[in-house]
Amino acid sequence: MSEDVYNYLHDYGFSAIELDKIEDRNENIFFTDIKEVRKNLTFLEDKFLDIEDIINLVNDNPFMLTEKTNRLEALEDIYSELGFDCDSLIQIIRNNSKVYTLSPVELNKIIDYLKSKNISIKSIRDFFIKNPKLLNIKLDELKKYV
Repeated sequence: MSEDVYNYLHDYGFSAIELDKIEDRNENIFFTDIKEVRKNLTFLEDKFLDIEDIINLVNDNPFMLTEKTNRLEALEDIYSELGFDCDSLIQIIRNNSKVYTLSPVELNKIIDYLKSKNISIKSIRDFFIKNPKLLNIKLDELKKYV
């Protein structure tokens, strides 16, 4: 990663060991500028996560540092449609580090499928709150359980 990005993340609270692991797990970090990294960390801060939560999230999913705005916005729209409140979203983020790097297309397919089974938005929301890892499941897998 660039020196600017490295220094920014180190000052943010990431250890040198954590930064080495981020480089090993996400080669996109070498091509991302400081503005993108700041934007993504600010996005997480706006979710009312504290710095420790953000560092843990990024350590679990270093792709969060290099995520593109269009994916974040698409997922944000979906979560808003599902009616996640701030506390629920924090709970989901803490229990599923890939909540903002999963495929919005796949998630919409899952939601549409559940709606086709006459499952209410409230029930879908509650389902994901109780089982946040299922946000990442493929539709074919979900059909085995629903």
